[in-house]
Amino acid sequence: MLREPWRTRLLFASFALNLFTLALIGAHFALRGPPGPPAPERIVEHMVRGLAAPDAERFRAVMARRLPAIDAAHERMEHARAAMVRAIARDPYDETAVRQAMKDWQTAWMAMSDGIGEGMLSAVSTLSPDGRRRLADAGLRRPRP
Repeated sequence: MLREPWRTRLLFASFALNLFTLALIGAHFALRGPPGPPAPERIVEHMVRGLAAPDAERFRAVMARRLPAIDAAHERMEHARAAMVRAIARDPYDETAVRQAMKDWQTAWMAMSDGIGEGMLSAVSTLSPDGRRRLADAGLRRPRP
């Protein structure tokens, strides 16, 4: 017979909590999966998902020529976002600096968006009528939450 049953219960509770925590951490890493391609490449792959193979290849080929510039714009946008976050967190708070950082981020975001838009316009012109219809239909559907 154990003299101090509370220690046994505490040991069991600690073991159960550790086991649960390890399972939770393992599930987090298992569900995340391997890192994907950079954001602009994911955007292109999302766009071509419903296209026929020839249309998808033409779309990818046009966008591939523009991806280095889009990637650079995406990188500038991420740096501007990080600067904005740092400005927001700075103590003492400086509204003028936050406002400027926000404008810098918006400018970088628009530059990236314009690059994607220009590339998409060029790529869409290479699609068949069926490919343009499929791309339009996919754009009209709302993603499920």
